[in-house]
Amino acid sequence: MNRRNILPLTAVTALGLVLSLSPTFAQQKQHVSFKTPVENTKYTQQQAIDVGDAPGHRVRVYEIHRTYHGNAPVIKETER
Repeated sequence: MNRRNILPLTAVTALGLVLSLSPTFAQQKQHVSFKTPVENTKYTQQQAIDVGDAPGHRVRVYEIHRTYHGNAPVIKETER
């Protein structure tokens, strides 16, 4: 390998190593699941948008508002 090619290759390798060991890339993911009674759920908005690629093909978008009375779900907070 040519000596002029070794320096940029070494720099790129070192940068890749530093980025791979960075704490921003080491995030923990957690699965959150809970049940909500139907009585506490309201559909506040609903829209159906025609896609246009095939007859009758629509995308439905909706907004849900949920209220919790005394037993709200708590998601674990991490210390910084």
